[in-house]
Amino acid sequence: MEKNKIYIPVNIQTEQMIFQGYGMKELGKTLAFAAVLCVFWGVLYLFTHSTIQFLFEAIVSVAIGVVIFVKDNTNQCVVDYIKYMLRFACSQRIYKYDNEIEREEQYIVREYQEIIRSE
Repeated sequence: MEKNKIYIPVNIQTEQMIFQGYGMKELGKTLAFAAVLCVFWGVLYLFTHSTIQFLFEAIVSVAIGVVIFVKDNTNQCVVDYIKYMLRFACSQRIYKYDNEIEREEQYIVREYQEIIRSE
């Protein structure tokens, strides 16, 4: 019986990780995210001329990028969860229907109130 056991390895990393849940792909996404935000902050810098504010915003952009792209134990990141929520919200259907019963009930109630008033 012991001969037929199969060993299936678990939690094997398929790529090089910088730290747990953050590899080279996530680093590339973080740098792209930070670059886009730095362009935005650069345009804002043209109006404010505050170097310290620009540097602070650039560093915070990198930190936010790391936080939103690091993966948890289920191999999902914050961006993935947001994509799933949006996909679910867009897949929900709203069925609008004309409810004749409510109108009939309102008509009966009005008629009943008129009968009571007339008595």
